[in-house]
Amino acid sequence: MTHTQWTSCKYPEDMLDFLLSRGRAGERKLHLFAVACVRRAWEAVEDGRSRRVIEVTERYADGLATAEELASARSDASYAARAGMAAGYAALYAASPDAVDAARANTNPDTTYYDADVGAVYYDYSADRVADYSFAQAEAWSGGRGAQADLLRDIFGNPFRPRPRIERAWLTWNEGIVSRLAEATYEHREMPGGTLDNARLSILADALQEAGCDDNHLLGHLRSGGLHVRGCHALDAVLGKS
Repeated sequence: MTHTQWTSCKYPEDMLDFLLSRGRAGERKLHLFAVACVRRAWEAVEDGRSRRVIEVTERYADGLATAEELASARSDASYAARAGMAAGYAALYAASPDAVDAARANTNPDTTYYDADVGAVYYDYSADRVADYSFAQAEAWSGGRGAQADLLRDIFGNPFRPRPRIERAWLTWNEGIVSRLAEATYEHREMPGGTLDNARLSILADALQEAGCDDNHLLGHLRSGGLHVRGCHALDAVLGKS
């Protein structure tokens, strides 16, 4: 894959393969990508157990929930998946302890079949993984693959560019306003989709620039609008998350 291909790619599974081959896909970001895919179809995830496992997975990704809590939530969600079928499996597989499997399940349509006449999704349960409902219905047949690709670009940035470098002086400038804005932006999301507030991201970019930041790629991404979620590479850089 080339720089140009990365910036225009509409096939998230190809992008994931490239990231994994370069060692650029860490566990936290893979989990957050899987969660973001499910949150795009949140209304279809009706069972509270399925919703809870997504929320626990988000906290687990940030070190705020233990492996035991995640396992317990997954156990509860497995019963919800059997009862709710497609939507429940979306949440269950996004919470896989294996972050690579969690991410791949959101971009793999190979086990999914769509009957346009009845608007239903069917699964081949003999397969090793069940494709994510949000991909199968909301993504594959309504242009959502491009949105998943955009999520990957938001979370992982551009692997052909160096990671943004954050100067300590920017973080301590004006009584630490940059750090405080970044933390508030991470915590305050548009729910239930879990997207970050673009206005807050833009304000953060303004503060960074005033503090002395001249990284046009970093500032440009924060001001770019569009789809931003937890794990956004630019916001993570400011927060010191990986």
